[in-house]
Amino acid sequence: MRWILIIIIFAAAAGITFMVIRNNTTPEHIGVSADGRLAEVPSTPNAVSSQADGDKAIEGLPLKEDPDSWDLLHQLLERQDDADIITADRDYMHAVFRSPTMKFKDDVEFYRNEEKGVIDVRSAARIGYSDMNANRNRVERLREGLAGMISGAGMSN
Repeated sequence: MRWILIIIIFAAAAGITFMVIRNNTTPEHIGVSADGRLAEVPSTPNAVSSQADGDKAIEGLPLKEDPDSWDLLHQLLERQDDADIITADRDYMHAVFRSPTMKFKDDVEFYRNEEKGVIDVRSAARIGYSDMNANRNRVERLREGLAGMISGAGMSN
């Protein structure tokens, strides 16, 4: 009986260690390919992308020049208390969001797709199976915040 308890404790410790390491490691597939594609979303229900089909699909964000929605999106991300901007350049942004209680990390990527006139977005959890629509809801909150900034900036022009 004692050995069973030791094995259970060891297995739990190994599982927790694995989750902590994976939660704190940036996935290798982060970034945009030369043909303007963000990484495919996993088969698990904890990710969405404007470049995906089916239940993983989400509409991209508006790409406007006046006011510049790309710059406004960057400002919006900077205001998020639960996010850190990892990469921000002319065509690509990567931010990491943390859940409030457990500090689980989600990678959110944005690609300025001028050809399609949209900001493509991909939001995916690093660990776990289901996120109870956290990534979808986050993208929709960002969409609402960006729309408010665009209309506010348009009124001041």
